[in-house]
Amino acid sequence: MPQRHLHPLRKPQGAQLAISGWLRGIGDRAGQCAGPNPPELSFAEAAPMGCAGVTTYNALRHTKAVAGDRVAVLGVGGLGHLGVQFSRAMGFETVAIARGAGKTDDARRLGAHHYIDSTKNDVAEALRALGGVAVVLATAGNSAAMAATVGGLLPRGELVAIGVTTEPLPISPLQLINPASASPATPPARRAMSKKP
Repeated sequence: MPQRHLHPLRKPQGAQLAISGWLRGIGDRAGQCAGPNPPELSFAEAAPMGCAGVTTYNALRHTKAVAGDRVAVLGVGGLGHLGVQFSRAMGFETVAIARGAGKTDDARRLGAHHYIDSTKNDVAEALRALGGVAVVLATAGNSAAMAATVGGLLPRGELVAIGVTTEPLPISPLQLINPASASPATPPARRAMSKKP
């Protein structure tokens, strides 16, 4: 089996990687998907902005929600922590939904106005008590958890699933009786998507 090594190469345009072995064709094109790192961010701070950041940001950006609307982020993990921050920065009243009270402080620190513990509350009922949400950004790959949010959507609300799962979405037709609800999927991140409109 051939050895595979990553070799950092310095070029005037910035750092690139040369990859030998079976990944060579993929690795040689990796620079085409890279963008500049803002000088105010360290590499550690900027690292999640590539795939996770672009996917989460674009999922919110392409909804019908406008500043002042209430948006729920399902899951406060890898994608969810970015979703909460982007939601707040875009001017949405942000609701974080996660399992257990242990995520409450994290969610608030990241910018959530409200926190719903899905182990202690009926999520749809809790969302309705807040007045309903225009968007649920489902970052957790859990179909049952996604389905539990549908009853908290406002008319014409959107369930945007970016958490990956192969499980079917267990939604009753009664939950979809409001024909104005939409549930678009979001394609994987591409470099062109990260550019400003």
